[in-house]
Amino acid sequence: MVDGPARALDLIDALAARGGLDGYEMLPAVRADLLRRLGRNEAAREAYLAAADATRLEPLRRLYARRIAELGADT
Repeated sequence: MVDGPARALDLIDALAARGGLDGYEMLPAVRADLLRRLGRNEAAREAYLAAADATRLEPLRRLYARRIAELGADT
């Protein structure tokens, strides 16, 4: 994040493309947060949904649901 959310997203996507993070449940959550910070709300919403599907922890599911609600439905 030192170089901003766009650079961080590039790095996360590069790591994901290598396949080394397949199945890592925090990956979609990190992507969602970066996308939200960049104002890419629809992509962020999709990533939060993927994050909710990837976790078994109910507190995280509630957090992701709250983030989705904050994004609104009109983007």
